[in-house]
Amino acid sequence: MGLGNLWLRRSASMLACSVRSTSIRPSLVHKPYCPVRPFVSYSTAANDDDDWISSEKAVVREIDAEYNAPAMEVNENNVLECFFRSRWNDRSKAKWTLPDSFPFKIEDIPGSRTLTFTREYNGEHIKVVLSMNDNDNDDDDDDDDDDDDDDDDDDDDDDDDDSPSCHTSTPLVLTVTKQSGRAIELCCNLRNSKISIEDMHVYLPGNSSEDPKVLRDMDDSVGMHDHTNLKEAFNKYLEVRGLDSLTITRMQLYKLNKMKLEYWSWLESLKEFLEE
Repeated sequence: MGLGNLWLRRSASMLACSVRSTSIRPSLVHKPYCPVRPFVSYSTAANDDDDWISSEKAVVREIDAEYNAPAMEVNENNVLECFFRSRWNDRSKAKWTLPDSFPFKIEDIPGSRTLTFTREYNGEHIKVVLSMNDNDNDDDDDDDDDDDDDDDDDDDDDDDDDSPSCHTSTPLVLTVTKQSGRAIELCCNLRNSKISIEDMHVYLPGNSSEDPKVLRDMDDSVGMHDHTNLKEAFNKYLEVRGLDSLTITRMQLYKLNKMKLEYWSWLESLKEFLEE
């Protein structure tokens, strides 16, 4: 133990002497021809600092450009596009409020990728979960047919391609639950204020507390697309329960405004980080 401690003290003493001798010899640092040089020269460090600052300023400039972008032109024939573009051009954080006549309660969690609307109606619990993410509809069969029929249309139609409702649909899951626990779940796509039912599931009460519900799916060989009359009947079924075209449009408008508010808030937070 004595020899070990002696060796440790000698090593520490030698290291301290070496550090002191280096610190009192400024030529080792300041003279570029000195054989013992720092790992990074002052000129390189200065360049790195300049690059660091300029890279942040470049991002801030892009954020400012986004803020100061010219207002988007609005197609007044499309309600959703008109609302989307006019609200997007407004940089304020004012929240768009729904009228008192809106039949659903809203669960809006900041940053969440879904909006939830609920309603109690004649003993039924109606729940609508609207996704904030849209699907691309370029391969929609109906759109293909329309494109074939409209080949000779005016070029004005091309101006609508940037509309948020032109080539996108919004996933929507709608659940209606009875007091008995029986429920149906409709997986839909929402486009231009119209609900398109894609799949349907039926939930039945289970036999025990560990298995409260048993899922019954429609046979895969018989999809909803094969039941046009059934889909039309269910659209009327949903309309009676408050999901008419006006309510659906308001849901979409609320969603678009939420997207705008959270986007500008995100940009502000990003800018604050860069300017810190």
